[in-house]
Amino acid sequence: MIEILKVSIHEKDGVKMVGIKYAKDGICKPFILMRYKELSDGLGDTELKQAVLTYLN
Repeated sequence: MIEILKVSIHEKDGVKMVGIKYAKDGICKPFILMRYKELSDGLGDTELKQAVLTYLN
């Protein structure tokens, strides 16, 4: 299970970025940064991306 601890959204060089701090199965994971548009691309850790989208809604 993924628990979203913190999400920050900002723009860098004209690209919208999302910073994510989360815990998976009770273990805190390192802060990650990705492009906002990658949240819905269906690649990589889709479980995390879906959790972030749910958190934002």
